[in-house]
Amino acid sequence: MPIRPFTSAKSHKNIYEYWDSIAKQKITCAGFTIDLVNSATGERVRKRIYDEYLVVKELEKRLIDEIDQGVNIPKKIKRGAASNLSEIYAKYKKYYENIPPEFKESICESTIKRMGVAIDGFIKSVGDIPITKIDENIINEYKLVRFEKVKATTLNTDISHLKVLFNWLIRRDLVDENPFKNTTKLNTEDLRIRVLDIDEWQKLMKVCKDSIEDLALILLYIFTGARKSEILRPKFTWDDIDFVNKKIHLRHRKRRKKSEQILPDTLLEILGELKKQSDSEYPFPYDGSCVYRRIIQLYKDAEIVITREGYENLDVHSLRKSAGSFLMYSGTSLFDVKEFLAHSSVSTTEKHYISGSDGRSKDVADTLNTLLLHDFRKNGDRKVDGNDSASTTGSAKTVTENGDRTVPNSTKQYQNGDIDGIDIDMLIDALNDYKNRCLEVEKSSSGAGIRTPDTRIMIPLL
Repeated sequence: MPIRPFTSAKSHKNIYEYWDSIAKQKITCAGFTIDLVNSATGERVRKRIYDEYLVVKELEKRLIDEIDQGVNIPKKIKRGAASNLSEIYAKYKKYYENIPPEFKESICESTIKRMGVAIDGFIKSVGDIPITKIDENIINEYKLVRFEKVKATTLNTDISHLKVLFNWLIRRDLVDENPFKNTTKLNTEDLRIRVLDIDEWQKLMKVCKDSIEDLALILLYIFTGARKSEILRPKFTWDDIDFVNKKIHLRHRKRRKKSEQILPDTLLEILGELKKQSDSEYPFPYDGSCVYRRIIQLYKDAEIVITREGYENLDVHSLRKSAGSFLMYSGTSLFDVKEFLAHSSVSTTEKHYISGSDGRSKDVADTLNTLLLHDFRKNGDRKVDGNDSASTTGSAKTVTENGDRTVPNSTKQYQNGDIDGIDIDMLIDALNDYKNRCLEVEKSSSGAGIRTPDTRIMIPLL
């Protein structure tokens, strides 16, 4: 009797295609039924399999051979019993690509892509074997082979993803047990979080001063605490920057979160000028790999040491960590930094870093602005001792709520890489003053750094 398709009342489960010879078109179904008869005993062997047609066809051939050999056929066959790991990954991808959004679990495209990396590493190490053959011995062999090519942290991430995959298979009755359930991860070196210190920040600002794009990129990472992809194409466009209300909208954060951040006037001016020069819908022309190479090059141009013994290497994410570090060191509350970094819980902020409303968001922006962009203007544009010392240049001046900064007219031009009304040297001097204040505090405390309250990270004062 031929293999027959069956459908499910729940339409999102009908994800497998087959050719209907009567209707002469492709039809979707939930799986296929194998219906055989044991000629020796006259018993009927019927199995319902939730899988692709070709997989079910192979299983049918295997069952016929086993019946001919007198093998006892189990009453229940796991749906994924005939599938290799690569086939399982194809099902995993297809499942999330085809079902409607309302039925999807909490998973994003990057998770599916990373799962593919883990599976590819497993296949290259021990082969594309049936999932029922994966046991402790196979896993140990995989770990030994894989560890020769990748770091321990990468291998541990791979194991975590493979464990998640098999849990997904168990929930769908494709396997009975998770072979990765008791798999131990490799010990990794406990590296300290690496953030930019004041000297390094000064150097980075100097190399960015001739490129408005580089300056905007670095400052936007700092002032939003964004992860690498959150301010890059295709997630981030000019429409996400609200120049009127001085806000930035991050609509594609981790775990599908969304957030808003208040931006300081200086950064808005820089972004405004960048927009005038841009003919793209995206503020920056980079994807993840390109922005990594660009920022690493900026570190090198600034002669910043990327690798330091006992610390994580500097990368794009280091800008986010530096923002959290700056805020925590300045006394910003742990909760406010947690909201700024869009962490799932305060414990995550406390573990990985040193720490609402528009008011809280503005406090965060003002703190970063004071620490990093204070006096980031030429003498002619500053208030000194309550008196306006500016010459009559025609630029509009507005004192902020703090009363110590002015906002240049938005019509100011950026020519030859020099930002009119904004002086990098002034920023460097301000940062140097801040560094000296830090060192004065350090002298009055023990150790090579200052441990901030409620944190586990030592702020390096190097």
